Amino acid sequence: MSDAIIHTLKFDRDGLIPTIVQDRVTGEVLMLAYMNGESLERTIQSGETWFWSRSRGELWHKGATSGHTQKVVDIRLDCDDDTLLGQGVLASDRWMDGWGGRAAPAVSPGRSR
Repeated sequence: MSDAIIHTLKFDRDGLIPTIVQDRVTGEVLMLAYMNGESLERTIQSGETWFWSRSRGELWHKGATSGHTQKVVDIRLDCDDDTLLGQGVLASDRWMDGWGGRAAPAVSPGRSR
């Protein structure tokens, strides 16, 4: 991703852009996180995902403590330039996606709880 493209991105008022991480092989959505300019640059330079932790207020290298990093193969923009899609592969087969921890009550479209 070129610097010219990065400058066209629409970061929110906090300087963040939502980033969906998808397994390039299975198409499974692994997580939704937020990037700022610095985490995006680090992701591009290192080939591994970096995010901005809104709860901790700091940069976050996915897998730095657990060892379950995400290798980035491709970064795409949506048509409005306000959301990123990071496609990649998991660096560890032990890594569980971010959806594996908690189940929300099932709700079908058009049906109330």
